[in-house]
Amino acid sequence: MIFRSVALLVLCSVTVGTGALRAQDRSKFVVAGVLGFSSVTQRTALDTTKSSGTLFGLEAGFRYWRAELRGRYSQGGLEPNGGGQSTDLVEGELMLGVWPVDMLALRFGPRARSYVTNAGTVRWVFWEVRARFEASLSRGSSLWSYFEAWYALTGSVNAAESFGNGRGLEGGIGLLIPSTPVRLRLGYRIDQGRLQEDSRTEAIEELILAVGVGR
Repeated sequence: MIFRSVALLVLCSVTVGTGALRAQDRSKFVVAGVLGFSSVTQRTALDTTKSSGTLFGLEAGFRYWRAELRGRYSQGGLEPNGGGQSTDLVEGELMLGVWPVDMLALRFGPRARSYVTNAGTVRWVFWEVRARFEASLSRGSSLWSYFEAWYALTGSVNAAESFGNGRGLEGGIGLLIPSTPVRLRLGYRIDQGRLQEDSRTEAIEELILAVGVGR
């Protein structure tokens, strides 16, 4: 279960970042293993269900000058908080981006999410635009903060109702260990998808731990 106090600490850390990341400080290539502690709330007109679990994944990014390509994949199991059938959650995304300035990235691409049970699979697809802000916490520091927001321009879901909208936020802090290529990141995200007329809403809250290498 994700504690909101942790989320507040992470998001507050983003607001204190005041120094611009220099181009030579940002790695041109990074790959990381990701551990996510997720809480999922699913609401319909008749019922609200909550489940939680741990997701394991991999993320990678390549940047050349102002352009970048990033991808992420994760999966894991969710257990209903009140007991019942478990669910497998699978997520993946592929984003193209550009950095108009060193502190700001603009991204676009698809993200897919699937809930898999013995009864079948519910699959969401989001085509998102994103904006990401990064800043060092102090001049010359290897500690940095970030904040990212996104909105789904369109999407689809294999349900009787049509896709409504999707949006989310993520914030956190990162650390480049001096004299090594090792990077650590702690983040928190809130993500929401809706069907038309709010007939179904799915919200994910996730505490993210990532360990990777880059240059």
